[in-house]
Amino acid sequence: MSLKRSALLVGMLLGSSFVGGMVAILATNGSVSAEENVVRSQRFEAIDAEGRPGARLGVNSEGKSYLELLDKAGKMRVSLGVNPNGATSIGVMGKDERKRAEMLMGADDLPTMVLTDRSGKTGVMVRFEQQETPTLAILDAQGGPIATLVKGESGEWKWNAAQPPAPAEAAQPAQQN
Repeated sequence: MSLKRSALLVGMLLGSSFVGGMVAILATNGSVSAEENVVRSQRFEAIDAEGRPGARLGVNSEGKSYLELLDKAGKMRVSLGVNPNGATSIGVMGKDERKRAEMLMGADDLPTMVLTDRSGKTGVMVRFEQQETPTLAILDAQGGPIATLVKGESGEWKWNAAQPPAPAEAAQPAQQN
């Protein structure tokens, strides 16, 4: 290939690159945007030096965004979530991965905090009712209230304790005749 022909080929290549670039600029009205340093995925995992996951971040099939923090055994110990309806939650799990404490914010923006026993049954609940009234409830093993503390409409606090079952009547001595 002659020098003249090589120079012509390089000139055509540069010219077509210039024309292609100008067409691209005109087609985008002169503005070019790019998201720098953005990685997109439905799920991410952060791993330790041995390849064990320590955290997961993602969006599940129902559209819930979540962050899960795991212990060295791979068990979830903390979870944060946002549902599609706007409700949010922060959960703290025991070593058995059962929720032991949870803070919730409903779609109505009323917060609730729940503490559970090792079997997963709710023991204490603090929440705001629809009228923005704070309520504390201590619950039995079946989830029924043992006692509640509620702020009344006029600002006074009301303590309501469930009545213990009536003691069995003492055995009556047999009447002597």
